[in-house]
Amino acid sequence: MKKLTRFLILFLIPLLLCSCWDYNDINKKSVALTLTADYDSTTDNYTFSGEIANFSPSSGQQTGQDKKNNIYIYSGQGPTFDAARLHLDSSVPLPAFVGATTVVIFGKSLAKKSIEPFLHRIDGTLDFRKTLLAVVSKETPEELLKTKTNKAISVGSLIQSDLQYLETSGKALYTTIGEMLSSISLGDVGYLLPYVGIQANDIRYLGLAVMKDSKLIDIIDVKDTKGLVYLLSDNPMLIETMPGFNNSNNIFSIPSKVKKRKIKTEYIDNTPVININLDMNFELNYQYYVEPISKKEIHQLEDSLSKKIQKDIQTIVTRSQKEFQCDICNFVKYFKADCPKAYKSIDWKEAYPTAKVNVKVSAKIINLNLDDPNAKIKTSEGKNNEER
Repeated sequence: MKKLTRFLILFLIPLLLCSCWDYNDINKKSVALTLTADYDSTTDNYTFSGEIANFSPSSGQQTGQDKKNNIYIYSGQGPTFDAARLHLDSSVPLPAFVGATTVVIFGKSLAKKSIEPFLHRIDGTLDFRKTLLAVVSKETPEELLKTKTNKAISVGSLIQSDLQYLETSGKALYTTIGEMLSSISLGDVGYLLPYVGIQANDIRYLGLAVMKDSKLIDIIDVKDTKGLVYLLSDNPMLIETMPGFNNSNNIFSIPSKVKKRKIKTEYIDNTPVININLDMNFELNYQYYVEPISKKEIHQLEDSLSKKIQKDIQTIVTRSQKEFQCDICNFVKYFKADCPKAYKSIDWKEAYPTAKVNVKVSAKIINLNLDDPNAKIKTSEGKNNEER
Protein backbone atom coordinates (compact mmCIF):
# COMPACT_ATOMS: atom_id res chain seq x y z
CA MET A 1 0.00 0.00 0.00
CA LYS A 2 2.83 2.38 0.84
CA LYS A 3 4.47 1.69 -2.52
CA LEU A 4 1.21 2.48 -4.33
CA THR A 5 0.82 5.73 -2.38
CA ARG A 6 4.35 6.81 -3.22
CA PHE A 7 3.78 5.97 -6.87
CA LEU A 8 0.60 8.07 -7.00
CA ILE A 9 2.36 11.01 -5.34
CA LEU A 10 5.22 10.87 -7.83
CA PHE A 11 2.74 10.59 -10.68
CA LEU A 12 0.55 13.51 -9.54
CA ILE A 13 3.34 16.00 -8.73
CA PRO A 14 4.31 16.60 -12.40
CA LEU A 15 0.65 17.15 -13.26
CA LEU A 16 0.25 19.75 -10.50
CA LEU A 17 3.31 21.61 -11.74
CA CYS A 18 1.93 21.90 -15.26
CA SER A 19 0.42 25.16 -16.49
CA CYS A 20 -3.31 25.63 -17.18
CA TRP A 21 -4.58 23.06 -19.66
CA ASP A 22 -6.80 25.59 -21.41
CA TYR A 23 -4.07 28.24 -21.63
CA ASN A 24 -3.95 30.38 -24.76
CA ASP A 25 -0.92 32.49 -25.57
CA ILE A 26 -1.45 36.25 -25.12
CA ASN A 27 -0.86 36.90 -28.80
CA LYS A 28 -3.91 34.74 -29.53
CA LYS A 29 -6.20 37.31 -27.87
CA SER A 30 -7.16 40.94 -28.39
CA VAL A 31 -6.63 42.70 -25.05
CA ALA A 32 -9.28 45.41 -24.66
CA LEU A 33 -7.92 48.49 -22.85
CA THR A 34 -10.78 50.93 -23.35
CA LEU A 35 -14.51 50.50 -23.93
CA THR A 36 -16.86 53.19 -25.20
CA ALA A 37 -20.62 53.27 -25.72
CA ASP A 38 -22.76 55.81 -27.56
CA TYR A 39 -26.10 56.22 -29.31
CA ASP A 40 -26.81 57.74 -32.72
CA SER A 41 -30.35 59.15 -32.79
CA THR A 42 -30.26 59.70 -36.57
CA THR A 43 -29.81 55.97 -37.27
CA ASP A 44 -31.29 54.69 -33.98
CA ASN A 45 -28.13 52.63 -33.51
CA TYR A 46 -25.93 51.91 -30.52
CA THR A 47 -22.17 52.02 -30.96
CA PHE A 48 -19.45 50.09 -29.20
CA SER A 49 -15.87 51.13 -29.79
CA GLY A 50 -12.59 51.08 -27.94
CA GLU A 51 -8.91 50.33 -27.96
CA ILE A 52 -7.17 46.98 -28.04
CA ALA A 53 -3.51 46.14 -27.51
CA ASN A 54 -2.65 43.63 -30.17
CA PHE A 55 0.53 41.63 -29.77
CA SER A 56 0.43 40.18 -33.27
CA PRO A 57 1.66 42.63 -35.98
CA SER A 58 -0.27 40.83 -38.70
CA SER A 59 -3.61 41.01 -36.92
CA GLY A 60 -3.50 44.81 -36.92
CA GLN A 61 -3.02 44.77 -40.68
CA GLN A 62 -5.93 42.37 -41.14
CA THR A 63 -8.40 44.57 -39.28
CA GLY A 64 -7.56 47.65 -41.28
CA GLN A 65 -7.96 49.73 -38.12
CA ASP A 66 -6.01 52.81 -37.08
CA LYS A 67 -2.73 51.99 -35.41
CA LYS A 68 -1.10 54.17 -32.74
CA ASN A 69 1.66 52.85 -30.49
CA ASN A 70 0.41 49.28 -31.06
CA ILE A 71 -3.09 50.35 -30.06
CA TYR A 72 -5.89 49.52 -32.48
CA ILE A 73 -9.32 51.17 -32.56
CA TYR A 74 -12.30 48.87 -33.04
CA SER A 75 -15.99 49.69 -33.57
CA GLY A 76 -19.39 48.04 -33.98
CA GLN A 77 -22.92 49.34 -34.50
CA GLY A 78 -26.42 47.91 -34.18
CA PRO A 79 -30.02 48.59 -33.10
CA THR A 80 -29.35 46.92 -29.74
CA PHE A 81 -26.31 46.45 -27.51
CA ASP A 82 -26.15 42.78 -28.48
CA ALA A 83 -26.31 43.56 -32.20
CA ALA A 84 -23.58 46.18 -31.80
CA ARG A 85 -21.41 43.68 -29.92
CA LEU A 86 -21.92 41.05 -32.62
CA HIS A 87 -20.89 43.56 -35.30
CA LEU A 88 -17.87 44.50 -33.19
CA ASP A 89 -16.80 40.88 -32.72
CA SER A 90 -16.96 40.28 -36.45
CA SER A 91 -14.37 43.04 -37.03
CA VAL A 92 -11.83 41.73 -34.50
CA PRO A 93 -9.89 38.69 -35.72
CA LEU A 94 -8.99 37.40 -32.25
CA PRO A 95 -11.12 36.69 -29.14
CA ALA A 96 -11.37 39.74 -26.90
CA PHE A 97 -10.08 39.73 -23.33
CA VAL A 98 -11.80 42.53 -21.35
CA GLY A 99 -10.23 41.86 -17.96
CA ALA A 100 -7.59 44.53 -18.67
CA THR A 101 -10.15 47.25 -19.46
CA THR A 102 -9.68 50.24 -17.15
CA VAL A 103 -12.20 52.83 -18.34
CA VAL A 104 -15.65 53.08 -19.91
CA ILE A 105 -16.33 56.24 -21.92
CA PHE A 106 -19.96 57.24 -22.47
CA GLY A 107 -20.91 59.55 -25.30
CA LYS A 108 -23.20 62.46 -24.39
CA SER A 109 -25.94 61.16 -26.67
CA LEU A 110 -26.17 57.82 -24.84
CA ALA A 111 -25.74 59.53 -21.46
CA LYS A 112 -28.77 61.74 -22.18
CA LYS A 113 -30.82 58.73 -23.31
CA SER A 114 -29.83 56.49 -20.34
CA ILE A 115 -26.77 54.45 -19.43
CA GLU A 116 -28.58 52.17 -16.98
CA PRO A 117 -29.13 49.29 -19.48
CA PHE A 118 -25.42 49.36 -20.31
CA LEU A 119 -24.48 49.28 -16.61
CA HIS A 120 -26.64 46.22 -16.06
CA ARG A 121 -24.97 44.65 -19.09
CA ILE A 122 -21.53 45.15 -17.52
CA ASP A 123 -22.83 43.92 -14.17
CA GLY A 124 -23.99 40.72 -15.83
CA THR A 125 -20.69 40.19 -17.67
CA LEU A 126 -18.29 38.49 -15.26
CA ASP A 127 -15.18 39.40 -17.27
CA PHE A 128 -15.54 43.12 -16.54
CA ARG A 129 -14.19 44.54 -13.29
CA LYS A 130 -16.65 46.59 -11.24
CA THR A 131 -13.80 48.99 -10.41
CA LEU A 132 -13.86 50.32 -13.97
CA LEU A 133 -13.66 54.10 -14.14
CA ALA A 134 -16.67 55.65 -15.93
CA VAL A 135 -16.58 59.05 -17.66
CA VAL A 136 -18.75 61.10 -20.01
CA SER A 137 -17.10 62.59 -23.10
CA LYS A 138 -17.79 66.03 -24.53
CA GLU A 139 -16.89 64.77 -28.01
CA THR A 140 -18.09 61.49 -29.47
CA PRO A 141 -16.02 58.57 -28.16
CA GLU A 142 -14.70 57.91 -31.67
CA GLU A 143 -13.34 61.48 -31.88
CA LEU A 144 -11.78 61.12 -28.45
CA LEU A 145 -10.03 57.85 -29.31
CA LYS A 146 -8.52 59.37 -32.45
CA THR A 147 -6.96 62.25 -30.53
CA LYS A 148 -3.21 62.41 -30.99
CA THR A 149 -1.62 62.82 -27.58
CA ASN A 150 2.02 63.39 -26.72
CA LYS A 151 1.94 60.49 -24.28
CA ALA A 152 2.98 57.06 -25.55
CA ILE A 153 -0.08 55.36 -24.02
CA SER A 154 -3.64 54.68 -25.08
CA VAL A 155 -6.30 57.37 -24.75
CA GLY A 156 -8.16 55.27 -22.19
CA SER A 157 -5.03 54.78 -20.10
CA LEU A 158 -4.34 58.52 -20.27
CA ILE A 159 -7.82 59.36 -18.98
CA GLN A 160 -7.65 56.75 -16.24
CA SER A 161 -4.18 57.70 -15.02
CA ASP A 162 -4.94 61.46 -15.06
CA LEU A 163 -8.16 61.06 -13.08
CA GLN A 164 -6.56 58.61 -10.68
CA TYR A 165 -3.86 61.19 -9.97
CA LEU A 166 -6.42 63.98 -9.50
CA GLU A 167 -8.49 61.79 -7.19
CA THR A 168 -5.58 60.62 -5.03
CA SER A 169 -4.31 64.21 -4.78
CA GLY A 170 -7.75 65.31 -3.56
CA LYS A 171 -8.72 67.46 -6.55
CA ALA A 172 -11.40 65.45 -8.35
CA LEU A 173 -13.91 62.62 -8.00
CA TYR A 174 -13.35 59.14 -9.43
CA THR A 175 -16.54 57.16 -10.10
CA THR A 176 -16.54 53.40 -10.69
CA ILE A 177 -19.15 51.13 -12.26
CA GLY A 178 -19.68 49.45 -8.88
CA GLU A 179 -20.47 52.78 -7.21
CA MET A 180 -22.94 53.67 -9.95
CA LEU A 181 -24.72 50.33 -9.60
CA SER A 182 -24.92 50.92 -5.85
CA SER A 183 -26.54 54.33 -6.43
CA ILE A 184 -29.03 52.82 -8.87
CA SER A 185 -29.99 50.09 -6.39
CA LEU A 186 -30.60 52.72 -3.70
CA GLY A 187 -32.98 54.53 -6.03
CA ASP A 188 -33.13 57.81 -4.09
CA VAL A 189 -30.01 59.56 -5.36
CA GLY A 190 -28.23 60.70 -8.46
CA TYR A 191 -24.52 60.44 -9.07
CA LEU A 192 -21.64 62.28 -10.69
CA LEU A 193 -19.29 61.17 -13.45
CA PRO A 194 -16.05 62.86 -14.52
CA TYR A 195 -16.56 64.89 -17.68
CA VAL A 196 -13.67 64.86 -20.16
CA GLY A 197 -13.00 66.42 -23.53
CA ILE A 198 -10.50 67.84 -25.97
CA GLN A 199 -9.02 71.17 -24.96
CA ALA A 200 -5.85 72.80 -26.31
CA ASN A 201 -5.24 69.72 -28.49
CA ASP A 202 -5.17 67.43 -25.48
CA ILE A 203 -7.65 65.39 -23.44
CA ARG A 204 -8.50 67.10 -20.16
CA TYR A 205 -10.77 66.80 -17.14
CA LEU A 206 -13.48 69.43 -17.68
CA GLY A 207 -15.81 68.95 -14.72
CA LEU A 208 -18.60 66.66 -13.57
CA ALA A 209 -21.59 65.17 -15.39
CA VAL A 210 -24.80 65.19 -13.31
CA MET A 211 -26.72 61.92 -13.67
CA LYS A 212 -30.35 61.68 -12.57
CA ASP A 213 -32.14 58.36 -13.09
CA SER A 214 -28.93 57.42 -14.96
CA LYS A 215 -29.55 60.18 -17.51
CA LEU A 216 -27.29 63.17 -18.13
CA ILE A 217 -29.14 66.33 -17.07
CA ASP A 218 -26.34 68.89 -16.68
CA ILE A 219 -22.60 69.59 -16.59
CA ILE A 220 -20.80 71.25 -13.68
CA ASP A 221 -17.76 73.19 -14.88
CA VAL A 222 -14.51 72.20 -13.20
CA LYS A 223 -14.17 75.64 -11.58
CA ASP A 224 -17.49 75.06 -9.78
CA THR A 225 -16.69 71.59 -8.40
CA LYS A 226 -14.79 72.60 -5.25
CA GLY A 227 -17.82 72.33 -2.99
CA LEU A 228 -18.48 68.77 -4.19
CA VAL A 229 -14.85 67.75 -3.73
CA TYR A 230 -14.92 69.07 -0.15
CA LEU A 231 -18.10 67.05 0.48
CA LEU A 232 -17.41 63.81 -1.37
CA SER A 233 -13.67 63.27 -1.81
CA ASP A 234 -12.00 60.85 0.61
CA ASN A 235 -9.12 63.26 1.10
CA PRO A 236 -9.85 66.70 -0.41
CA MET A 237 -6.76 68.89 -0.77
CA LEU A 238 -7.56 71.93 -2.87
CA ILE A 239 -5.67 75.21 -3.12
CA GLU A 240 -7.50 78.39 -2.18
CA THR A 241 -6.32 81.85 -3.23
CA MET A 242 -6.99 85.01 -1.24
CA PRO A 243 -6.02 88.66 -1.87
CA GLY A 244 -3.24 90.24 0.17
CA PHE A 245 -3.81 93.06 2.65
CA ASN A 246 -1.40 95.86 1.72
CA ASN A 247 -0.71 95.20 -1.95
CA SER A 248 -3.67 94.96 -4.32
CA ASN A 249 -1.61 92.80 -6.67
CA ASN A 250 -0.65 90.32 -3.99
CA ILE A 251 -2.25 86.87 -3.83
CA PHE A 252 -1.94 84.26 -1.07
CA SER A 253 -1.76 80.63 -2.22
CA ILE A 254 -3.24 78.51 0.58
CA PRO A 255 -3.49 74.68 0.33
CA SER A 256 -6.37 73.21 2.30
CA LYS A 257 -6.92 69.96 4.16
CA VAL A 258 -10.13 68.69 5.75
CA LYS A 259 -9.27 67.70 9.30
CA LYS A 260 -12.76 66.47 10.15
CA ARG A 261 -15.98 66.24 8.17
CA LYS A 262 -19.25 65.49 9.92
CA ILE A 263 -22.70 65.27 8.33
CA LYS A 264 -25.60 64.86 10.70
CA THR A 265 -29.29 64.82 9.72
CA GLU A 266 -32.54 65.43 11.58
CA TYR A 267 -36.27 65.45 10.84
CA ILE A 268 -37.93 68.58 12.24
CA ASP A 269 -41.46 69.78 11.46
CA ASN A 270 -41.82 67.23 8.65
CA THR A 271 -38.68 68.59 6.98
CA PRO A 272 -35.27 66.90 6.62
CA VAL A 273 -32.46 68.98 8.10
CA ILE A 274 -28.90 68.38 6.90
CA ASN A 275 -26.09 69.75 9.08
CA ILE A 276 -22.64 69.87 7.44
CA ASN A 277 -19.62 70.65 9.62
CA LEU A 278 -16.05 70.88 8.32
CA ASP A 279 -12.95 71.49 10.43
CA MET A 280 -10.18 72.54 8.07
CA ASN A 281 -6.48 73.28 8.30
CA PHE A 282 -4.62 75.59 5.93
CA GLU A 283 -1.01 76.40 5.18
CA LEU A 284 0.27 79.55 3.55
CA ASN A 285 2.10 78.12 0.58
CA TYR A 286 3.51 81.37 -0.80
CA GLN A 287 2.66 84.97 -1.60
CA TYR A 288 3.02 86.61 -5.01
CA TYR A 289 4.72 89.51 -3.20
CA VAL A 290 6.06 88.90 0.29
CA GLU A 291 4.50 91.01 2.99
CA PRO A 292 4.36 90.57 6.77
CA ILE A 293 1.14 89.20 8.27
CA SER A 294 -0.10 90.12 11.72
CA LYS A 295 -2.08 87.84 14.01
CA LYS A 296 -5.13 89.97 13.35
CA GLU A 297 -4.75 89.47 9.61
CA ILE A 298 -4.31 85.72 10.11
CA HIS A 299 -7.71 85.65 11.84
CA GLN A 300 -9.15 87.71 8.98
CA LEU A 301 -7.78 85.18 6.49
CA GLU A 302 -9.27 82.29 8.47
CA ASP A 303 -12.65 84.02 8.54
CA SER A 304 -12.51 84.70 4.78
CA LEU A 305 -11.55 81.10 4.05
CA SER A 306 -14.40 79.79 6.20
CA LYS A 307 -16.94 81.99 4.40
CA LYS A 308 -15.59 81.14 0.94
CA ILE A 309 -15.73 77.37 1.39
CA GLN A 310 -19.07 77.59 3.15
CA LYS A 311 -20.40 79.49 0.13
CA ASP A 312 -18.89 76.95 -2.33
CA ILE A 313 -20.64 74.09 -0.54
CA GLN A 314 -23.92 75.93 -0.03
CA THR A 315 -24.01 76.99 -3.67
CA ILE A 316 -23.62 73.50 -5.11
CA VAL A 317 -26.06 71.97 -2.61
CA THR A 318 -28.63 74.63 -3.52
CA ARG A 319 -28.08 73.84 -7.22
CA SER A 320 -28.68 70.17 -6.51
CA GLN A 321 -31.96 71.02 -4.77
CA LYS A 322 -33.38 73.74 -7.00
CA GLU A 323 -31.76 73.15 -10.40
CA PHE A 324 -31.07 69.40 -10.52
CA GLN A 325 -33.71 68.37 -7.94
CA CYS A 326 -31.54 65.38 -7.21
CA ASP A 327 -29.43 64.27 -4.24
CA ILE A 328 -26.06 64.07 -5.97
CA CYS A 329 -24.24 64.38 -2.61
CA ASN A 330 -25.69 61.12 -1.26
CA PHE A 331 -27.11 62.78 1.87
CA VAL A 332 -29.78 60.08 1.95
CA LYS A 333 -27.37 57.55 3.46
CA TYR A 334 -26.95 59.81 6.50
CA PHE A 335 -30.69 60.48 6.79
CA LYS A 336 -31.48 56.79 6.47
CA ALA A 337 -29.08 56.00 9.34
CA ASP A 338 -29.99 58.96 11.58
CA CYS A 339 -33.76 58.98 11.03
CA PRO A 340 -34.83 55.48 9.91
CA LYS A 341 -38.50 55.89 10.84
CA ALA A 342 -38.80 59.22 9.06
CA TYR A 343 -37.00 57.81 6.03
CA LYS A 344 -39.59 55.05 5.70
CA SER A 345 -42.45 57.53 5.93
CA ILE A 346 -41.31 59.93 3.20
CA ASP A 347 -40.27 59.90 -0.44
CA TRP A 348 -36.68 61.17 -0.34
CA LYS A 349 -36.77 62.28 -3.97
CA GLU A 350 -39.67 64.61 -3.19
CA ALA A 351 -38.38 65.67 0.24
CA TYR A 352 -34.79 66.47 -0.70
CA PRO A 353 -35.43 69.64 -2.79
CA THR A 354 -37.09 71.27 0.26
CA ALA A 355 -34.64 69.99 2.89
CA LYS A 356 -32.98 72.58 5.09
CA VAL A 357 -29.20 72.58 4.77
CA ASN A 358 -26.87 74.18 7.32
CA VAL A 359 -23.17 74.52 6.48
CA LYS A 360 -20.49 75.42 9.02
CA VAL A 361 -16.78 75.61 8.18
CA SER A 362 -14.07 76.20 10.78
CA ALA A 363 -10.76 77.27 9.27
CA LYS A 364 -7.38 77.39 10.98
CA ILE A 365 -4.07 78.42 9.42
CA ILE A 366 -1.52 76.12 11.01
CA ASN A 367 1.58 77.04 9.03
CA LEU A 368 2.83 80.29 7.55
CA ASN A 369 5.60 78.43 5.72
CA LEU A 370 8.38 80.17 7.65
CA ASP A 371 6.87 83.64 7.04
CA ASP A 372 7.29 85.54 10.30
CA PRO A 373 4.05 87.44 11.05
CA ASN A 374 6.05 89.92 13.17
CA ALA A 375 8.81 90.47 10.59
CA LYS A 376 10.20 93.95 9.90
CA ILE A 377 10.76 95.12 6.34
CA LYS A 378 13.70 97.37 5.42
CA THR A 379 12.87 100.47 3.46
CA SER A 380 15.06 101.75 0.62
CA GLU A 381 16.62 104.20 3.08
CA GLY A 382 17.64 101.28 5.25
CA LYS A 383 15.13 102.00 7.98
CA ASN A 384 12.83 99.38 9.45
CA ASN A 385 9.11 99.63 9.33
CA GLU A 386 7.33 99.32 12.61
CA GLU A 387 5.90 95.94 13.51
CA ARG A 388 2.41 95.69 12.22
